[in-house]
Amino acid sequence: MNTNEIRLSSEGYDIANPSQVIQLASVLTKVIKDKKLYTNIRGKAYVNVEGWQFAGGQLGIIPIIEDVVDLSNRENGVLKYQATVKLVNFKNQQTMGKGIAICSNEESMKRKFDEYAICSMAQTRAVGKAYRLLIGWLMKSAGYEATPLEEMEGVFNSKPADSDFVSATKFHVEPTDKPF
Repeated sequence: MNTNEIRLSSEGYDIANPSQVIQLASVLTKVIKDKKLYTNIRGKAYVNVEGWQFAGGQLGIIPIIEDVVDLSNRENGVLKYQATVKLVNFKNQQTMGKGIAICSNEESMKRKFDEYAICSMAQTRAVGKAYRLLIGWLMKSAGYEATPLEEMEGVFNSKPADSDFVSATKFHVEPTDKPF
């Protein structure tokens, strides 16, 4: 197999099977880097929500928006939303985890955002948080920070850079039956 080629399991990966999870960590290391699904902040790679969704999808775990609550105080010009997301195993419909997040125009980087963007970011953050609580250890195994990028907003304003990516471990990817 070409070392630049990634093969995914057609059956997905089982979160309860350690050898499959190790193989998935190898896949995540490469796919997240190659597709630039992370941002470097002070030498650490933080995965964005699409990277977390890719990881969850490989485990058969998808996010479902459960609730969005408008916590705004329009009299004072405050737009604020809270979102709740549950993670569901799409094979058996079992709830695997949950995340709750808030976004507000009181945040320094969100002061001029439209209302729909504030509401949307609360949902995005809740997705990242839900996955982080369930599989943060897996992202760390793949060489990334366990904190979703969306929780780091406002800390620094950085862009992905190939030269900034550092993985503590190089993984060997075992051949499977489906090319990526």
